[in-house]
Amino acid sequence: RLFRRLVFGACIGPLRSGAPHVSTLISHKMRWLLILLCTPSAQLFPLKSRRLGRSPAVRRFAVVERSSGGIPPDALVTQSVDLPTWKEERRRLLDLSADPTFPRGFAKYLRSVNLGDKGSFHCFEASGEVLEDFAWSEEIGSEEERLDMISNALEAVAYLHDQGLPHLSLSGKTIYMRKDPKTSRSELRIVGIGAGPQLVAASRPFQLAEGAWAYQPPEVLQSAVIQSNLAALMAMDSWALGVIVATLAANDAESPFKVVKSDFARLPMLFGEQGATFNKIKTVLKNPGEFLRTIDRKGNGFLFRHPWLIQLISSLLTFDPRDRMSATEAYEIVVKSRSFEALQAKAGVTVDAEEDEAQALKGFEASKSTLMPAPDIAPDLIPQAPETAEASSQTEANKAALPDAATAGKVELKQFAPRLTTDKASGEPFRSLEAILNIAEGGLCQVIVEDRGEVWKEAGMRNYGEIVGFRNRSDGDRWDVFMPGLGEQTDLPAGTRARITRVLGIVLVKGGNHKIAVQLEGHRVLGRKPVREDVKKFMDGYVKLHPNTYRKRVKYLSVERL
Repeated sequence: RLFRRLVFGACIGPLRSGAPHVSTLISHKMRWLLILLCTPSAQLFPLKSRRLGRSPAVRRFAVVERSSGGIPPDALVTQSVDLPTWKEERRRLLDLSADPTFPRGFAKYLRSVNLGDKGSFHCFEASGEVLEDFAWSEEIGSEEERLDMISNALEAVAYLHDQGLPHLSLSGKTIYMRKDPKTSRSELRIVGIGAGPQLVAASRPFQLAEGAWAYQPPEVLQSAVIQSNLAALMAMDSWALGVIVATLAANDAESPFKVVKSDFARLPMLFGEQGATFNKIKTVLKNPGEFLRTIDRKGNGFLFRHPWLIQLISSLLTFDPRDRMSATEAYEIVVKSRSFEALQAKAGVTVDAEEDEAQALKGFEASKSTLMPAPDIAPDLIPQAPETAEASSQTEANKAALPDAATAGKVELKQFAPRLTTDKASGEPFRSLEAILNIAEGGLCQVIVEDRGEVWKEAGMRNYGEIVGFRNRSDGDRWDVFMPGLGEQTDLPAGTRARITRVLGIVLVKGGNHKIAVQLEGHRVLGRKPVREDVKKFMDGYVKLHPNTYRKRVKYLSVERL
């Protein structure tokens, strides 16, 4: 470098000062040669980049490296917003890429490069083209490829959530589609690990992805400023996953909630893209049956051939983020459902397409509270309990197909830790205590009575059952109910199914595993006093059967209609 400067100063300097004796010795071509020798290569051959979009954590570039350096040729590169964020992202990427269970849904991490004033970058393996530019009609070879894409996307985000990291950057611009050079199968890849490291490294607010309103949940579209906890941030990812699942199922490259400029260009000050997207979500989900038929029609019947996808879409695209299915739960459904379909195919079981569509739509309408308010649900479309014999026959086979439940890392909330279970309620939507009380009060759910054995009866816990179709997050199983006030001689037979006509009260149990006292259709209570006596017996019996539960920690709240 010193030699270059000396040559440059000796030859070009006098030339610029107008010294005639030097110009006669150096030809025009020689002057340009000296300039090339004395100029740093980074200034001669700068990185050529094409901007693809921005996310809360990174700005993404497709980079072609023309000079030797730290960035591999033809690598897909993400640029960090600042040096502290880059360091935290690099640490996370190194740790995660060394994990043997790191999901295939992520693009392969190559290295991280800090170019000083030019920025800090992370390099990933070239992953094809963005989802929004993918040619569906020409690239997809089989339904298995599409199912693999859905599974890989859910597994990748569930893995991040198990590490306590929200992504917050999922959209058609941050998900790439590529051809596997060995198998020629189309694959889905998520580039980078999103905004989680930035939230750890920086105390300032993060910026949502520009131009990705079609993938944002309603709570984001209705707010100018977002201040939230980890659970709410992960619920934002769940909504984006629901949009992606609907997009993949429809063989479409665009979000079903994407708006065109003509939808909001007339009144840009009052009705911008953000507001137009929110209104389109309300319009589309107001008629969920037509929404599903549109997805199925675009996907050539793909959705109704795999009706469990309806459960994913309806539970992920939920207006209330507190009731939205987590990515971990969604991935569990995919694993078990695909395993069951494989067993059916092996046994030669065929399903009539029209019957399959009817059953799928009926199940979706029954759980329509995920998209619409509870009063809009038809009482005669309550979901029925699965056949217990069929479920039990598949239990061991489904367990064998599930991945091992690894111990979660430092997760802020337990509901994001792995819960790989195969029970009769698997796939049914979760409901909060407030939501299930509203559903029960409206007569929109049924109860099936269970026989818990003589031990429970001797402890005073009689007429016990569960609500069909809705689960409690605390234990992952259906909401538990009991029917007090029916008299000493009245024991409802196991298997009795009846609609709830009234909520009498709630037994509050530590850990959220609350029990709801209800009255069933055709089984009226004898009065307030018998109800109170049976509730007291139930609470005493529950404490007796659960040694780690203290009587003073179990409370009963009576529900009154004012």
